[in-house]
Amino acid sequence: MGCVDELGAARCGPWKEHGECLRTFAFMSIQCRHTCGMCESSLGKRFGLLGYSTWREYNASEANAVPITPYGEPAAEGSRRACEEVHVSMLSRQAIFDRRKPLIIHGIAEAWPARVRWRPDAMRTNYGNFTYRTYASGASSTIADVLDGGRYAMGHVHWPRHGMCYHDTGRTFTPWLLDSAIGDYHIPPMFHPMKTLQMGFGHKRGLGVPPEHHPSSFFAAIVGRKRWVLHPPSHPRPAEAVASSAADDCAVPASTLAADAMVCDQLEGEVIWLPDHWWHETCGLDDYSAGLGGIVYPKAALEGSVDRCPTHYGREYLIDELPYCQRHACSSLYELHTQPVAERPADEIAAADGGADGGVEGVADDLLGYGRRYD
Repeated sequence: MGCVDELGAARCGPWKEHGECLRTFAFMSIQCRHTCGMCESSLGKRFGLLGYSTWREYNASEANAVPITPYGEPAAEGSRRACEEVHVSMLSRQAIFDRRKPLIIHGIAEAWPARVRWRPDAMRTNYGNFTYRTYASGASSTIADVLDGGRYAMGHVHWPRHGMCYHDTGRTFTPWLLDSAIGDYHIPPMFHPMKTLQMGFGHKRGLGVPPEHHPSSFFAAIVGRKRWVLHPPSHPRPAEAVASSAADDCAVPASTLAADAMVCDQLEGEVIWLPDHWWHETCGLDDYSAGLGGIVYPKAALEGSVDRCPTHYGREYLIDELPYCQRHACSSLYELHTQPVAERPADEIAAADGGADGGVEGVADDLLGYGRRYD
């Protein structure tokens, strides 16, 4: 097919003039590769977008440049660990879908540059003026706004580009995650494709979610530690078990736990995997935290786009309806995939997804959440 601009030179040219080849590198490397001069294999050397080995070399140099020490306090003796622990080398995409209980996974995020760059001082210095969340009204908030606001703020991107709708309060689009921050982390192949990639960061100990559940997912604790109270999907909706005020330090009184509950403390650099629809309640154990996670389930790549957004949550919108994305080249999860699924044969997609059952039913509602302790 050659090196062409998927969106055409007429659209890509003005974006290049306004610096989008660097600002929104992930998007432009797919859609405007000719205009941005990204036709050669050297493209893969920028942030490792086209090769896992390239990313490993880049990531190792970044990790070695700055020693990584835990941001929070060490885990209390005996606070670990109801969750089984395993190294990522022992897993595959099918293996994680076959799991029936939550896992702590090592070997994924320990050396991510984000472990240094997403700490509060570094976030402000490196990214303070970058747009973190953007809204249907045309307003936006920056990384510095979140840090100054003393709150924990979530942000999202979806697969495919028009596969899910965004919402100003519960499912806000985050351009920074797939553009300026794309070199700060690497999602291993077993988690691709994802339906949703989401992150959160901010101040205040004790922040988290009340009991909720959704399709299978992972979460990387990049800065700070997190306590998880977990119940199997067969359990009725659990009552809140965590004492979430800062003074309570995420205590979980034995009297609040059901007999089938698991309590897992996740340390910095660890990834937790939650099988399909496991109930989870969380609580941040440090005064600042940052994390990254995704909704991952079989056959996510086979789901199509939506033509328009419903209104039962109020104003919902597609990514290209955002005023910000009418001015900038906004990325979606399509651009994060090293090989876009749309270009792969259908039988290869099905094989990669293991042929298991799964679906998006309930994902939108679950991602919006209810009674969240953050915004």
